Amino acid sequence: MKESTIRIVIADDNIFFSETLSNSLKTSRRITIVKVINNYSYLLDYCKSSSFDILILDVNFGGINTLEQIKEIRHSISDFKIIVLTTLENNYIKTLAHNANINAFISKNSSFKNFESVIEDCYENLSFFRIAIEEKTSIVINGISFTERKIEILKALYKFSYENEKNIAEKLNISYETLKSHKRELFEMTDTHRLVDLIKFGLKNGILL
Repeated sequence: MKESTIRIVIADDNIFFSETLSNSLKTSRRITIVKVINNYSYLLDYCKSSSFDILILDVNFGGINTLEQIKEIRHSISDFKIIVLTTLENNYIKTLAHNANINAFISKNSSFKNFESVIEDCYENLSFFRIAIEEKTSIVINGISFTERKIEILKALYKFSYENEKNIAEKLNISYETLKSHKRELFEMTDTHRLVDLIKFGLKNGILL
């Protein structure tokens, strides 16, 4: 029996990477690339109106954390699978992928020759993304153990950096003194001394996207 053709869409804002990946897969007899998308807004429109089997999706799409937008990307169409790509492989990113019901997880540092087999396995439901999540409140990032609360604080310091810290504390429903304490502990944990350096740490390690 003839094997089914696998129709894939590649969505990555890095034009060079997406074109390189596309070219590497064009030699496959089974895989057909129906679209390469480099714009997030266009991706949303395309997913709403088009039919395909697998979406290969960059986690950091033009500064947007796509793992937090999966419901919007899938829209009312739920029959296509999603394989996410990232240069970040820490437990925090993997946990987000698991919670978003991603089908497969591939590092951008992997060899292109592995992509075809992952796509085929994902299509055949033979290899789904799984991660064992320990029943604990901490997530290890770059060798540092963060509580979910610490990550929430760091995200708020980044998101509302244009506001004074008393307003940030109110948004988090904590006291100003508690916020300062969390901030001081984050500095110590990450070996940073300024907010800009703390934010750089968060961006580099995928906490802030």
